[in-house]
Amino acid sequence: MNHHPTHVLINGSRAATADEAAVLQAMHALSQACLNASPAEITALTEPALSYSHSDAHIQTRDEFIAALLNGQSVFRAIELQGVSVQLAGDIALVRHQALYTTFNRGEPGLSDLQVSQVWQRTSGAWRLLLRQARKTSSTH
Repeated sequence: MNHHPTHVLINGSRAATADEAAVLQAMHALSQACLNASPAEITALTEPALSYSHSDAHIQTRDEFIAALLNGQSVFRAIELQGVSVQLAGDIALVRHQALYTTFNRGEPGLSDLQVSQVWQRTSGAWRLLLRQARKTSSTH
């Protein structure tokens, strides 16, 4: 289902290694998959044990996250990631960034400015999101 996505933009990220570049590429692909509400792509880019925590402390499993994208509960129109930092620890990547989401959740337009932390895990050579936690920035109401 396509919700008329506009764009994904990742600013301020520098990959010093091939692994860091691969993590950034996976982040971009996941953001695009969220814009397109593509269950197959989201499944391929996330771990089965995904814990997706929203800025209101609501936590979703991978299946719940995908269902919310498909039923219109969560609709992304644009995603802009800024100040992305990637720290590698073996097959784990710790990622921090600021995210600006333009949304149309439950039929209501919205804008969220969040600080996001993510844990990506390399499984069978591919980077997949394992954990995402967000909090509102001081400028977000």
